[in-house]
Amino acid sequence: MNKLRGLIVENFRGRGRLSRKGVWLSLGLFYLFGFITFPLQFAVVMQTGRTTPNLSVSGVLLVLAIIAIAWFMLGAFLRRLHDRGKDARWMLLLFGPHAALVAVLKAIPAGHEDLIPWVMGGGMAVSAPLFFWGMIEIMTIAGRPGDNRFGPDPLAAVEAAQEAA
Repeated sequence: MNKLRGLIVENFRGRGRLSRKGVWLSLGLFYLFGFITFPLQFAVVMQTGRTTPNLSVSGVLLVLAIIAIAWFMLGAFLRRLHDRGKDARWMLLLFGPHAALVAVLKAIPAGHEDLIPWVMGGGMAVSAPLFFWGMIEIMTIAGRPGDNRFGPDPLAAVEAAQEAA
């Protein structure tokens, strides 16, 4: 339980390194949190008739929950990039174009839906390769062995514990 609490706290801090196992565990916690908050999401939809939160109590709680889980996952991805020897600027390179595409699509006014395929086509040509590269970099490629400027190797402690046993 202490390891899980440590993972959660360190992800919110966004400092240090995180192994692939840690990022997959963080992703599992992300989905668990989504499952737990489902009744809150359902309440917002039932109150408003739409998926966008309003200023009701459940709407505000949902927005706070979304901010918390986004911060948690941002910290997990950042720590994973640290394990690969990369700093926070890589987050902007890998995920910035995708976030910009989503923002542009949301900004298309009603009545101009004919622009959506053009924006999607052009935007995905740029954002999709970077997004998938980021997911591969974070989820599958092993971290740099040994200590780096972001901290000690997260697998070194596991290997030392296994040797001691």
